[in-house]
Amino acid sequence: MPSKLKTWLKAKLGFVRPVPYKTLAEEEVEVATVVTYNCGYCDYRSPTQKGLRSHRITVHRIGVGVRHTLDSHGRPLAYFG
Repeated sequence: MPSKLKTWLKAKLGFVRPVPYKTLAEEEVEVATVVTYNCGYCDYRSPTQKGLRSHRITVHRIGVGVRHTLDSHGRPLAYFG
């Protein structure tokens, strides 16, 4: 008999032992801590620093609208008087 047929017959007639699966004990389970970055101005929480920075720029306009001290040619604005 071919081996596939023997295996099938053993499984069909119940001669195959059950596969011993490993059970997880409680000490093996590791819980990953989730780090969140909280906004100081509202209740927004971001999983990344980049997301928090993007939120602060778009929502709270922090770091936007800095005064320009140079003109388009790189000279100070008070260059001509």
